[in-house]
Amino acid sequence: MIRLQSHMAPPRTPTDQHSLECARAALMALDIVGLAAAALERTGRPIAVNARFEQLMPGACKGQRHLQLINTDADVLFNHSLRGLVSKENREDVSLIPVPAADGRPPMIMHVMSVRGATRDRLPGVHAIVVVTPVAPRDIPSATVLQGLFHMTPAEARVAHAVAQCETIGAIADSFGLSQETVRSQLKSALAKTGVARKLDLAAVLAGACLPTASSPS
Repeated sequence: MIRLQSHMAPPRTPTDQHSLECARAALMALDIVGLAAAALERTGRPIAVNARFEQLMPGACKGQRHLQLINTDADVLFNHSLRGLVSKENREDVSLIPVPAADGRPPMIMHVMSVRGATRDRLPGVHAIVVVTPVAPRDIPSATVLQGLFHMTPAEARVAHAVAQCETIGAIADSFGLSQETVRSQLKSALAKTGVARKLDLAAVLAGACLPTASSPS
């Protein structure tokens, strides 16, 4: 599902060694709390990955020079996210990328998080942290979890959760005492934040079914 087109190059200076040690310590802490994670340079080259990341993506440390998603469309979104983090005009610190199920592995959500400010001082050389979380089959997250995971508003999260339970727009509107136009507007925002284009795709993502093909960024 994910391969690295580069492994960590052997450190050649004390600064390189210090960066590697800092990255490994941060990733170990994420491993302890159950998160699969990798630390990347500005180019997308992995500085280090934690044990949980390696277990989730066997063989991920083989290859040359760059973290690369095997799914082409997801890889386009990943590289678009990295370029966005480099841009000084981009104020988004986290990008969410749906990664389709493949080779017997579950669908996953990739969180690409910018390392900024004081955190960059503590993690020298690290431009981004990538955290990958599998979506468990038939395990629909609560509205509260969706709100935190995808940065939704409470209203968007309620609509997304209802959609994942296969409720219709009309039923959702009646349940929340809203107009169907309002529900459609909230659903549109929820779709944008989860990286899918259709209601059925959103239901599939949140229910842990095979993720749809990710759309290329505009």
